[in-house]
Amino acid sequence: MMNKKGPLAMRDIATNSLNLLRLIKVWLGACLLGVASLAAADSSHVDQMRLETGAPAKVIDTGGRNWVVMVHGWSGVLDEVGDLYARQALQLADRGISSIRMQIQGEGDALQQGKPMDSTFASRVADSLAGYRWVRQHQPGAVIGLLGFSYGGPTVMRLTTLPEVNAVSMVLWSSAVNPMDILRGDARASGIKAALENGVGTWNAWMPIEVTRRHVLGMLGEPILSKFGGYTGALLTLRGSEDYLPQADQAILDASAASMGTSIVIQGADHIFNVVAPDQSLADQQYATRVLDATTDWFAETLSPPD
Repeated sequence: MMNKKGPLAMRDIATNSLNLLRLIKVWLGACLLGVASLAAADSSHVDQMRLETGAPAKVIDTGGRNWVVMVHGWSGVLDEVGDLYARQALQLADRGISSIRMQIQGEGDALQQGKPMDSTFASRVADSLAGYRWVRQHQPGAVIGLLGFSYGGPTVMRLTTLPEVNAVSMVLWSSAVNPMDILRGDARASGIKAALENGVGTWNAWMPIEVTRRHVLGMLGEPILSKFGGYTGALLTLRGSEDYLPQADQAILDASAASMGTSIVIQGADHIFNVVAPDQSLADQQYATRVLDATTDWFAETLSPPD
């Protein structure tokens, strides 16, 4: 197992222009991915429920004592972009690891209903903590790991500062270290300004994004790294070299007291590991597959250490 602090650059794979043959291969790959997911779903029953905060959640309980609490990214949904979290949960189940993934209320669920995003960092932590508490109540002796994607990164890092939370392993995908980093960029500036001045602001991204003043203000003044020093479990960070967020993985590792820490930078991958193309079609899955496999292996090894 890798056990060092510092970036580990994965070999870059050159890309060529798409031709008809590659389009056919991508289409066939998407079909096969769907068939594989359906086959896995048949062997891993997914329970749906509502947590104490009212947040919807999906659970795969393998009957084992190892669990992962999965927190999605900003404006996301509990299955995540490209169904990354749904796929991750199935891969974990294949290794005997149970999981819970919850919908952070007032984010992607609101956008799907044509409503503005109204969550805050505090409400994110509350919904995530509700998922953690459900696992503890369901299985008091559970060994728990945390997975956070993008804005889910600082969310799970904050969870570790709470007295009731005991996590022995963590994986961060494309993690922010300052919640406001999520809103950086000129394309979002006018919408954020409108939200602060008028109560609601909108900008166009992969879909129209509407946010409230409460949402924007709720991301301010949340120190993350300065409070992360108490985390002593295993820590893996994964990020694409083309991520729009700062390459802050070394700072995350240094801020922790992790018993073992590894950073993987995937050359050529973007913030969402190129799982979806700009035209919203299914993209080449090579980077996403690396992330899913690395995450599964990490939790399998760190949630069940050798005797």
